[in-house]
Amino acid sequence: MKKQMLLVGWLVLFCGIAGAQPPRPLPEGQGMRKWGEEKREEAIEFLSQYMEPKRLERLRVEEPMAYKHILQHALRQKHELEILKEIDPERYKLRGKEFELEVKSRNLAEDYRTTKSENEKKEIKNELKSVLKELFDLKEEDKKFELKRLEEEIEKLKEIMAERKKHKSDIIEQHLEELLLEKEYMRW
Repeated sequence: MKKQMLLVGWLVLFCGIAGAQPPRPLPEGQGMRKWGEEKREEAIEFLSQYMEPKRLERLRVEEPMAYKHILQHALRQKHELEILKEIDPERYKLRGKEFELEVKSRNLAEDYRTTKSENEKKEIKNELKSVLKELFDLKEEDKKFELKRLEEEIEKLKEIMAERKKHKSDIIEQHLEELLLEKEYMRW
């Protein structure tokens, strides 16, 4: 049961990071066996920045399928962060910290489930609550970035609509000529 909860927890983490989508299989020929050592090492290196190597190794031994899924999702996350770093460095930092806290929260939850001492459980629970508060704030900040982007896009669309409305008769006339094949010499 603990192994199933661990697997579900990690899959939820990586699904949440990837935009709340279910795990996607890699394209044909890109499964873990086809990856080769280089891709596997790239995923492990990236994930090791956020997760203790012994924890990752334990997962590899005890839950090989979960381990494979985690490496696949970690590599996707790495590539998404690299792209974000180029196009929006501010949001890249935010998403990187978000990922770090997601992994930390999963690790703390696992520690809580496996710890026997009630005092330790209480400490872990308090730390987890603190991490979740910080994570929530980061997610809200990310939503603000998205809202700002959408507002800018709406403004651009409003400008386009205003221009089209201003030139309505010209647009209609041009399309009419295209449909009726008039003024063929004007066509490309």
